[in-house]
Amino acid sequence: MTDQSVKFYEVKQTRNENDFLRAVVIGLGTSTETPADVFDGEFGEVACKKRQIVSVGGSAKVRCSASIGQDYQVEKEEYDHINRKYNTVTETKTEWSPFQTVYFAERAVGFAENAEGSDQGNAKAFRKLLERIGSDELIPITEITDETLEKKGFSNIKNETLQASLEDMKADAIGQCRKSLPGDRYKDFSATAEADVRYSKLYTVPYHDMTYHYSGNQYYMQAYASGECIVRGSIPKKDVKAKPNRTGIIFNAVSLLLSLILMVCAACSFESAVVPWIVAALATIAFILYKCVDVYYRKRLNHADVLEKQSKVIKILAEKGLDPLTERELNTFKNHYKKGHKHEMTYGEAFTLILYIASVIWFLVNYSQMSLINILLALMFVGLPVLIIYGLFIAPRKNK
Repeated sequence: MTDQSVKFYEVKQTRNENDFLRAVVIGLGTSTETPADVFDGEFGEVACKKRQIVSVGGSAKVRCSASIGQDYQVEKEEYDHINRKYNTVTETKTEWSPFQTVYFAERAVGFAENAEGSDQGNAKAFRKLLERIGSDELIPITEITDETLEKKGFSNIKNETLQASLEDMKADAIGQCRKSLPGDRYKDFSATAEADVRYSKLYTVPYHDMTYHYSGNQYYMQAYASGECIVRGSIPKKDVKAKPNRTGIIFNAVSLLLSLILMVCAACSFESAVVPWIVAALATIAFILYKCVDVYYRKRLNHADVLEKQSKVIKILAEKGLDPLTERELNTFKNHYKKGHKHEMTYGEAFTLILYIASVIWFLVNYSQMSLINILLALMFVGLPVLIIYGLFIAPRKNK
């Protein structure tokens, strides 16, 4: 087992079981994905174990190719229809050019867990751990004998572990190459790397883990017992479909009914367009009111959920004799008050929206003479619901 070319280190344990349990409780409470009754489940026993992580380091040569984009500004004249004059505006464009280079990474490091069927996520978490802990928490093993290493939990480095750490080292070098690319942006990036391993290290690091049972399912959580206690694992997730809102359902039904009436009006081709225009306006108002009520309702639900989880976290911490919430942790709950429940568009909402847009377009085709006032009305009737859907569903997902 003894390999003089490998350096052995033991990561000092600085977190106890209570620190881990406290982090788990607060994590379940502050997560926006967990249900309000998440603490109705049962916590398992906290266990402290050791994990082996292999690290290889050295230099690497990366051959890469990409298309490099260089931004430049173009001025052009645009007509302002409101003020009836031309204004000079600046537009950003990108000029693309092919690029190839050989990049030398002087210091590239790779990590892998030394275990059968290892999870690379554990190695990635350990990489971040090394960036946060001090050198005094790394204890080098000076007496390298088979007996000493076995006593401290070291075992033979597996060939697949060395290969995985080597691939991670190459990925680290390629990541450095990406950051060194010139220009303002890039695309079509491809690279290959050759690694020159100069040292190998084997760490034993303590970690806590536990199971959590909720609603008939078992979840697994873990965190390294050194540095900041950052919990990883699986958590119960709430249903994105909130309880039905009666007021919202009424407005949605009214909007659907008015859209059907508008479609009938468009098909019948009345001599006077006054009644169809009134129906179109009422359908638009009903649809907008439905979305406004729905957003307000979901914010109220979320506020109630956050307050319930916060009170349960405070109660559990007190019952288990753990440190109370800090001001920063309380602010985490407060920051979630104004957020609404995650929402997926239902088939009914989608049908109402499609029917509404189709009926308005059909109506405009039959009654509109395409004057300026009709164009503005068309933009209002069709554009407002589209903007509402974008603001409530598409934009929030882009900003995640």
